This record gives sequence, C-alpha cells and structure tokens, in this order.
Amino acid sequence: MDAFKDKREDLKKYLARSQSMIHFSFDLWTSPNHLALLGIVAHFVDEYGQNQSVSAFMLSLSSMPLTFRTSLHPLYLLHFVQ
Repeated sequence: MDAFKDKREDLKKYLARSQSMIHFSFDLWTSPNHLALLGIVAHFVDEYGQNQSVSAFMLSLSSMPLTFRTSLHPLYLLHFVQ
C-alpha cells in the first residue's frame, strides 16, 4: 500500500508542474469476467513543453453506488482526482 501512496504523490507532483490546464478523458469497458471498469487519463503539457497523457486511475464501477455509476457523478470522480 505504501508503494501506491508513493506513486500517487509522485503523480500529484508531476501534474502540479504542468504548464497547461489538465484535461481528463474517460474510457469505460467491461472485462472478460464482466467487471465494469473506468479508466481516467490526464492530458497536459509538461514543464518541457511536451504533450503528455498519463493513465491516472482505474476504477471498478461495481464498487460505486448505483446512482453514481449511472451518471458518473462529477463529485465522485473529483474524489479520485484529488
């Protein structure tokens, strides 16, 4: 779990150094074992002026409350982005 927290902190620092707004794209799919998954990718310009895309998150939608799953409620997503 410490490795996850360390990687998350590294990613936060990396995104904080971006030279642009950070935009997010979302990809929804179903795994072969019928698990609903949500991938979140951050797009930005880094401190060297290069376009970057970072796969920031992967969530199991089955762990979300049904009301959030159906609407992908922005407040729920914001929790994972912060």
